[in-house]
Amino acid sequence: DGYAIADNNSKKLTDAVYDTITYIGSDLFIGYRNYKSELLNSNGKIISDQYTEILPPILFDRIKCIDDHHYGLLSVEGKEIIAPDMTILEIAGQNVACTKGGNLKLYTDQLELLSDFEFDRVLHFENGNWIARNTDSGESKLFSPFGKLVSDKLSFGYGDIMFGLMPAGNQNGLWGYVNCDGKEVIPFQFKYAESFMPNGKAVIWKEGQGRTNYFLVDTSGREISSPPFDKIEWHPDGVYSLEYDNRNQLLDEDFNPITKLSGNPVQYIGDGVYIKFKASRSTKLQKPNFYTGEKFKIYRSWDVEPVSFHSVDGSLLLKAEDFDESD
Repeated sequence: DGYAIADNNSKKLTDAVYDTITYIGSDLFIGYRNYKSELLNSNGKIISDQYTEILPPILFDRIKCIDDHHYGLLSVEGKEIIAPDMTILEIAGQNVACTKGGNLKLYTDQLELLSDFEFDRVLHFENGNWIARNTDSGESKLFSPFGKLVSDKLSFGYGDIMFGLMPAGNQNGLWGYVNCDGKEVIPFQFKYAESFMPNGKAVIWKEGQGRTNYFLVDTSGREISSPPFDKIEWHPDGVYSLEYDNRNQLLDEDFNPITKLSGNPVQYIGDGVYIKFKASRSTKLQKPNFYTGEKFKIYRSWDVEPVSFHSVDGSLLLKAEDFDESD
């Protein structure tokens, strides 16, 4: 009726009392039971107090924990470094970013203030350098693992670090990509640059003919030939969803069309299957509401409903009109 940890000879190292057991690396497990989590070592010994949640990953030999909606910090030995009384807490190199209200600031594990810069996002490079970003102001700073300022001359994008590269803007307002030390790798030459997708391609923006145009580049900065698009998304099994001029299309990994460019929406749902939709406009009414102050209104609305399910090879799998909820 529960999970246990066993050795290679199937000898149980814990009782089978856990609802889930998660291995998080460094010979450590998180065991969850009775709505509480606890840290276990590779011998099955409980080495921490119980918390509402213990959150991987392990960063710089420390682990986040939550108790009663407040965050704290544990060592890999299960010792409480910071009691769970912070409203937000992030591991920031060998220090911690935390707050009991408002934006994050950088502190030591002993809660000595290291920087007055306020931010709300932390992103780590593989070498331990990390980005502090204020998403409201757009201001960013690059810190070393020890909390030393590496650069405050760059603006970093909203996305993640991929392939060791992060989109960044310089003081002239041009965007490119930098490495873990904040050094320019793909030159600052774009209007804007987005994070790389897992397939090694990224969207960059250029200004031309009075409008913003979008292109794909690879991790060397080389432009990839593709159909024009306003938005593009790559799916893990090699399918692109594309939007252009309020029309939609699916493409394969080599940008060959799977569907035609159409004003009707199309959605890829994975495992080689996509859905075609039909869009129509209808007249809707909004009733007056005394309590919210909303007035009576007549307006036009777009309605979208599924038409059919298809395989990426073009074959019809199911018509929506033949679908039964019991299927």
